[in-house]
Amino acid sequence: MQNAVKALAEKFVGGITANAAHNEAMVMNSIGIVTQMSPILGYKKCSGVAKKAYEEGKSLHEVVVVEEKLLPQEKWDELFCFENLINPHYFKP
Repeated sequence: MQNAVKALAEKFVGGITANAAHNEAMVMNSIGIVTQMSPILGYKKCSGVAKKAYEEGKSLHEVVVVEEKLLPQEKWDELFCFENLINPHYFKP
């Protein structure tokens, strides 16, 4: 068992690195981040933009900021900055 754990650590786990850019893209292109906007826009509006983004194959950013102008870019950036994603503080629009 000790040899198996040692081999696993040396040959597999030791070489793993995170791809930060890919991880960020996966989060920011997820429909699930719509919950972060719910305290600001409300459940009904958020469910509507999530549905539109999903059905049209668009990002939430494209629907919320660019098309429907529900949030300005500055608020989007503030709401979806890394620090706010891991320790949410809700902002007024």
